[in-house]
Amino acid sequence: MRQVFPISPSTSGWQWVFLVLLIALLGWLVFILISPNKGSVELENQSLRLRVPIYGRSIPITELNVPESRVVDLSVEKNLGLKWRTNGIGMPCYLVGWFRLNDGQKALAAVTDPHRVVYIPTRDGYALLVSVTNPEGLLGALKTSATGKSY
Repeated sequence: MRQVFPISPSTSGWQWVFLVLLIALLGWLVFILISPNKGSVELENQSLRLRVPIYGRSIPITELNVPESRVVDLSVEKNLGLKWRTNGIGMPCYLVGWFRLNDGQKALAAVTDPHRVVYIPTRDGYALLVSVTNPEGLLGALKTSATGKSY
């Protein structure tokens, strides 16, 4: 005659821990998928505000090297290409965070279109690389804000 003795169910609650971690992971993935549509660059009160998830910041215009700022195509200017991600998010067509460039510079990037990027060096030893819908407009507004002259 066969006798079966089931194993006692766990009382540790590991299933709940696993469920909470799974929900947190799914929330993080949804956040990452929505993030590319939420960023912006704002010029206000003599500061540039980079509004991107996690890596956003406000930088005074006086800390930016505006005369050397320009619109670049990262596929043409290979020296400014993003080489190593040191702290950030890297997905196809969405690169946000801290990077090392091919020329060794440190950069805070928010790049969604590598062909239309505004390169803005700072006086703090890093550069900003941002993709915006109107890079020439941002560059002109930045120069106007820094000098008071219209461009």
